[in-house]
Amino acid sequence: MVDEEDNQDVFVDLKNFNCKRCGQFPKELIIYTCQNYVHGKECGFNYCPSCAKKVEKCCNYKCGGSKSGIVENQSISRLLKNAKKLNTCNFCGGNFESEDDLKNHISSCSGAKYACKFCDFCEADMEKFWQHMVNKHKSDVVKALDENNN
Repeated sequence: MVDEEDNQDVFVDLKNFNCKRCGQFPKELIIYTCQNYVHGKECGFNYCPSCAKKVEKCCNYKCGGSKSGIVENQSISRLLKNAKKLNTCNFCGGNFESEDDLKNHISSCSGAKYACKFCDFCEADMEKFWQHMVNKHKSDVVKALDENNN
């Protein structure tokens, strides 16, 4: 018999992992958490790697605990890294092993003819596709063209 709890999807609100110092979600997918105790409970303030290095003490005014109590949260970091590896189609919900497989799938699933090689944007209209490339990835396109010409 399958345990009902094991069969449920886990949904994570990524805003909960924003750094309490800079307010940003850590691009490295590594979270540092304050494990100092406040009134018998762990503080729980999250920090991105760069802010975790810079803080002298926890930013939670109720905590104010030492920097040594701010450590990498292995379980959350592992959860985020695994979630990042999951390549899910926004159109049909299918999962794919690699980002390239997902991009190839999206172009056929959405009816789009053009798939961006820098993000998951797909478009059937060439003009809209190039507008996207110029507006969002101009420096990446120029770099790729330079690499191809050399």
